[in-house]
Amino acid sequence: MKMDRKTSQKLPGSLTIEGLLRRDFPAVYENTTVEQVFQKFREAGLQHKIIYLYVLDAEDKLLGVLPLRRLLVAEPASSVKNIYLKNCMTLTPETSLSQAKKAFSKHKFLAFPVVDSLGKFQGVLDIESFAGDLGDVSARRNFNDIYDLFGVHWDRDNQTSGWMMFLNRIPWLGATFLSGMACAFLTGQFEHTLQGAIVFACFLTLILGLNESVSMQSATLTVQKLHDSLPNFRNLLLALQNEFIPALGIALSCGVAAAFVSYIWKGVSSVSLALGLSLFVSLIASCIWGVIVPFTLHRASRDPRFASGPLVLAFTDLTTLLIYFSCASRLLNV
Repeated sequence: MKMDRKTSQKLPGSLTIEGLLRRDFPAVYENTTVEQVFQKFREAGLQHKIIYLYVLDAEDKLLGVLPLRRLLVAEPASSVKNIYLKNCMTLTPETSLSQAKKAFSKHKFLAFPVVDSLGKFQGVLDIESFAGDLGDVSARRNFNDIYDLFGVHWDRDNQTSGWMMFLNRIPWLGATFLSGMACAFLTGQFEHTLQGAIVFACFLTLILGLNESVSMQSATLTVQKLHDSLPNFRNLLLALQNEFIPALGIALSCGVAAAFVSYIWKGVSSVSLALGLSLFVSLIASCIWGVIVPFTLHRASRDPRFASGPLVLAFTDLTTLLIYFSCASRLLNV
């Protein structure tokens, strides 16, 4: 993310990061040994909470970053040049404040090294330059909140026109439109079921409303959990496991309640059984959709907070109607 001086001057809000740089951050040279690095910091100490070790050559040009974990497990006599990582995101002193905020929001780093046009190390820009002292850096949730704030800021900056806002929102609303059409088609396929037992139409609003509410609850909780976990298969299974017991309790209680009330109202046991059973199965499925969809979106580098709602509701409605009409058709033989 290197930007030249000419480019940065053309950007709106062209205040640069140069005045925010910390010049006293730890830097080590490639020919230094691990033991010499430890000795250096035992003597000088560490002055900051956010610690990245940057590796320089003899001309103070940035070569890469040295993760603390690699430093801790390396042999004392090992050379730094054998253990540092060469790929390193950088900023320049001419980077604007708004560009720097975008970089923090996009890459979720705590700090960026800053180099000049020749690649020479100038200092470090860390997230506390914008957010102030956030306390213990192990409190990752605090930093995620700051990143989210930067993300909202940049979303608003990039959506200055109504046309851009339309383009960003319509694809996900299109999913709701398509699912609505699919639900209408699916209902038409079970027209004979509704004609044979018109009472099932009375409960469509109930069963759809309950499933949509439950799926959105699960999706909201899942999006919150994604602040602190990676969207990998292991965490997905863990999230599904944690959601299963609440989903089972919700499905059982709502299914029994709906079956009981419908029997008191209509007095038809087959209708009550079909309603209770379909509600039990569909509510569990809705909870599963509420977990899987945000994980999948996050895995695909899409913002789950923005796109989860329409997609979760689309899958939930289709699944719910399919289960509901299938149960009704089989239990009533219509």
